[in-house]
Amino acid sequence: MAYSGWSCGAFDFDNDGWKDLFVAGGDVQTNTARFSSRASKQTNLLLRNKGDGTFEPVVTGTPAWHRGAAFADFDHDGSIDVVVTRLGETPVLQMGTKPAGHWLRLRLEGTKSNRDGVGARVMIGKQTNHVTTAVGYASTSSREVHFGVGAASVIPSVVIHWPSGAKQTLTHVRVDQTISVKEP
Repeated sequence: MAYSGWSCGAFDFDNDGWKDLFVAGGDVQTNTARFSSRASKQTNLLLRNKGDGTFEPVVTGTPAWHRGAAFADFDHDGSIDVVVTRLGETPVLQMGTKPAGHWLRLRLEGTKSNRDGVGARVMIGKQTNHVTTAVGYASTSSREVHFGVGAASVIPSVVIHWPSGAKQTLTHVRVDQTISVKEP
């Protein structure tokens, strides 16, 4: 089936250490089915990263004209959840399932950089993420930086590159928690 994608987000939904891709589906026109084989109302799509360079498609939600998507851990259980807007309907909250892997989330506070730390780059091993709220179409997501870390129980090193140019390193960080980090 052909999909139209609106709001996309790259997050590790199962905390295995590989970022997955979420796409909010819904055709731009409400009558697409009249002149093509594509449906106007579409489900959302999660492309689960298999860790070998390929992705497994997983259909989520019910068909609708989905548009915006905002990402956060709304219930604070360590998994990324998503709120998706739908034309002519109320938004829908898709809760993540209890992930198999461990996680670490950082909430940065700038002192020399902007207060929210927007633009800071955070690295854990080969994984890189950055602080932003601009993730989905017409949406604002959490500014917390989320990492799935698989089976790890302690992260040897978390490196933060602040917009001011400062570099900060945290060592021996326990997983399955949200930590607040203030710019030095």
